[in-house]
Amino acid sequence: MTVNIEDDAMAEVDPHQALAESEAADRAYLRKLDEHVVTARDANGLVTVTSFATGEVKDVEISARRYAALSREDLADAVLEAWRNARTEANAAAKRLHESFVLKQGGET
Repeated sequence: MTVNIEDDAMAEVDPHQALAESEAADRAYLRKLDEHVVTARDANGLVTVTSFATGEVKDVEISARRYAALSREDLADAVLEAWRNARTEANAAAKRLHESFVLKQGGET
């Protein structure tokens, strides 16, 4: 008689427990995204954008010393550049967190 150990192991897994564990892991991953913060600046250092790994902007800081000398157009360009840089950093952070999460779950990235 041949006994398939994998079938026996699968029979012992409670589907409700497996679902609860999966949902708990998903919530933990989303919490990590909400907690992870990235900061980026424009090339001239006029504007600093702080963002969560989810991409949600937390804060925008404008250099007070140089603010008065900026045109609205220059300020808008600096804010947009800093925001884009923050999005790039946030995307990279989210990817790293996701890869770490998947590896902990025993999957492949």
